[in-house]
Amino acid sequence: NRLQIENLSIAFGDNVVLRNFCYTFTPGIYVLAGESGSGKSTLMRCIAGLERRYTGNIILNEEKLYGPSKLRHMMHQHYKSFDWLSIKDI
Repeated sequence: NRLQIENLSIAFGDNVVLRNFCYTFTPGIYVLAGESGSGKSTLMRCIAGLERRYTGNIILNEEKLYGPSKLRHMMHQHYKSFDWLSIKDI
């Protein structure tokens, strides 16, 4: 299992969050740490398929990813990210 990020770039208006980010994740436990606004959540949203306004490639086991999938999940850092949704609605 291998997740490759190739030249991932994303900006919101003039705010460039990630520029040509490259990394290969092999099986293991990873921690994303950095200042607020450094792109941690944006990277995770791209991998999860929740963000599509990026350039570059996200490849999982030789298959290019784009858009959401039932095989990938993201746990939000704030449990109230979806105020309108309750656990019993899922």
